[in-house]
Amino acid sequence: MAAQSEQGNYDSYNVDEYYRIRQSGDKMYLLNYEREANQIFDSRNDLMGSSRINLGISSTQSERVVNSSNSRFTCFVRQSDLWSFDNGSSTFTRIFSFDDESSDGVRERYPDHNIKVMEADDDGNIHFIVYGYMNRGEHEGEVGVSLCRYDAKKNDVSELIYIPVDVPYDVLSENVGEVAYIGANGAFYILLDDSLYSIDLTSKEKMTEISGLTDETYAVSENGTAIAYSLNGQIYNTDTIRIFDMASGTDYQIKARQGDRLRVIGYIRNDFVYGEAHADDIVRYSNGGVMFPMYRIAIMDSGNNLIKEYQNDGIYVSTATVQGMRLNLTRVVKNGDGDYETTSVDQLLNREENVQDAGAYVEVVATQSRKKELYIDLVNKVKSAAMASMKTSSSVQFSSGEIIRVDTKLANDSRYYVYGYGRFQGSFVTLEKAIAAADSTYGNVLDIQGREVWRRYKPSGMSLGGINAFYKQSSQTFAGGIDIMLSMAGLSSDAQAGFDSGKNALEIINATGVTALNLQGASLDNVLSIVGTSRSVVGRYGADSYVVIKAYDSKNVTFYDVASGQEVTQTIGEASKLFEQWGNIFVSYIR
Repeated sequence: MAAQSEQGNYDSYNVDEYYRIRQSGDKMYLLNYEREANQIFDSRNDLMGSSRINLGISSTQSERVVNSSNSRFTCFVRQSDLWSFDNGSSTFTRIFSFDDESSDGVRERYPDHNIKVMEADDDGNIHFIVYGYMNRGEHEGEVGVSLCRYDAKKNDVSELIYIPVDVPYDVLSENVGEVAYIGANGAFYILLDDSLYSIDLTSKEKMTEISGLTDETYAVSENGTAIAYSLNGQIYNTDTIRIFDMASGTDYQIKARQGDRLRVIGYIRNDFVYGEAHADDIVRYSNGGVMFPMYRIAIMDSGNNLIKEYQNDGIYVSTATVQGMRLNLTRVVKNGDGDYETTSVDQLLNREENVQDAGAYVEVVATQSRKKELYIDLVNKVKSAAMASMKTSSSVQFSSGEIIRVDTKLANDSRYYVYGYGRFQGSFVTLEKAIAAADSTYGNVLDIQGREVWRRYKPSGMSLGGINAFYKQSSQTFAGGIDIMLSMAGLSSDAQAGFDSGKNALEIINATGVTALNLQGASLDNVLSIVGTSRSVVGRYGADSYVVIKAYDSKNVTFYDVASGQEVTQTIGEASKLFEQWGNIFVSYIR
């Protein structure tokens, strides 16, 4: 779309619209409508005054900016186009774009790719990667990662290496941008799937630096130069975290104290955060969940120096999440039964939130006619905004000979993929987080095989007929509930024997040939969406009491109480409170 600007020229926008509709009889109802507009940057009249670049209307509140060390060159990506601004000559350069102004743009503007700038030197030379679907050029029609270099003096782009991959852009985009870095030793580091590779840019020799990187076992610094990971690849049972510095090629190891275990939490900017727990305090629940109560939280700077600790006697941190410069802490205490119950949350502030890093940065500016726009605030003022000019790189040279092949292993991927508002919303390790994301975007949850695990909209009511034939009263209510649920699916199991042998509920369900679903943390209302697809759900209803959910309507939910051998019907509100009281622990399955 296009709209006339205040200067009289037309600004172009990429606009995405999402509609959800329902037809009833001869009437059509609009249930939901979302619109995103992103202005296509063209540099015309976009240098505002002497120190700001107007990026225009945007659906996001930030944009990554890379500066040269002398702050003369500022690089940014807008709508999959790479731009550079030369502060010395007041010149904008469109360095890379698949777009072709002589065509209708249908092929060129296909959006399944992105660009990441790695570095810009003081002469204006830039290293960057283009990753995703290749719209044009030597690799048209492929999905891959292209490492490129812009030569400012020659004003051209040359491809250094190309890495083809056999995964969709949605999957590729989840981690390829986390690590893409050229070290001082001339090696190009890139994270693909579960491995960190280094490629010598001279010899083109490829090495696997780290393998077995799974979600929640590693974290990457904001500047992309360091990666911290569990040395044995386990989330809850490692005593060593290794920090690998790609800038220098050196590493540093954090060792747990005797009898303790460590967990990677993340980075606050470039400061690494980890937690420490006593091994004897860690609890592995029968439903497959784990309580990792951390008695100590530590923060280290980029020089591996301890700069802050958090520790309170008798209070443990069950989860810690990074938000800006803050660390949000969910805390628990031990109860009389030796288990854990939640207590007040806390926050840990790392350094000063309002300190702005050196270099150009992006800010949101409100205007009367256009509401919110993004601006880049430059470090150095330009002499005259009216004298600003624009050029494009003269050519892009793709290299068909320098192809590096890597293994992408996604057959056993255990993440959940969320599609909402008609587009990919991200992947998640836990089903609870995936359902929450799908619920807020009116979407669905899929697994790597494309099976629908959960959907936002469910039938107004569902009753699983024939379940009565499988009722079996038992004092071992969790095991009994699993046996009933699997029997309804035509499967045979002896869950109690599985528990006695040391297996958890998820392992017992998986052993029958279906895929177990750990729905812990999901609300009852969201769990009923599983029942709406004709699958029963086992839920914890008391200290040692589990039930099998079999039916619901707009007001009530019906379940079989394994301990009493009776069917129980309650309002959804009443039942929700009881399930929530006992941790919202649910398990089910998918074929």
